[in-house]
Amino acid sequence: MNDFVTSYRGAKRSVVLALAGILAGCGSPPQTAAPASKPEAAKPTIPMFYASPSTLRDGEPSKLCYSTEGTTSVTLDPPIERMWPALSRCFEINPKKTTTYTLTATNTAGQKTTATTKATVGPPSVKILEVSVNALEIASGEAFPFCVKARNAASWKLSAGQWRTPPGPSGGCAVDRPTKTTTYTITAVGAMGETDTERVTATVK
Repeated sequence: MNDFVTSYRGAKRSVVLALAGILAGCGSPPQTAAPASKPEAAKPTIPMFYASPSTLRDGEPSKLCYSTEGTTSVTLDPPIERMWPALSRCFEINPKKTTTYTLTATNTAGQKTTATTKATVGPPSVKILEVSVNALEIASGEAFPFCVKARNAASWKLSAGQWRTPPGPSGGCAVDRPTKTTTYTITAVGAMGETDTERVTATVK
């Protein structure tokens, strides 16, 4: 009889403990670990982007230089050269007019960074191509004509003598009657104030 009572009490205790566990589970839902957040990718950077020289003459070349970091692709607008990520790279450009270039760097996450630079194109440089004379030795007071050919001249300067007709962008002719040996300085002035100079000497016998 005592054994039966002991077994009954043990079974009852087990049922009570089981019910307590069930009730405890109903009151507190199971806890789940929050998913670990992925670190955000670093935004691509463009440490340098410039044109050198940034101001140039029509027909003259320049260089476009750039560097990128954290980048998987690079594009240029206007698209004049095949582009790729580089720590330092320069290539030649030949703009025909003032142009603004936009560089776009993209990383693996699709993030983009842009930079701009400008190449300013001015008028072409002045250049004297040729100075011609009929004779380098003349008699005192004899006419000494000389002509000059040039390109892109906006105005002219003459150290002595007179222009036969007003010279133009491509040159003109002048004349003098020196009484002693004289050196003539002919200066062509460009649209931006730059100059090109040639000299010719008339030797008076």
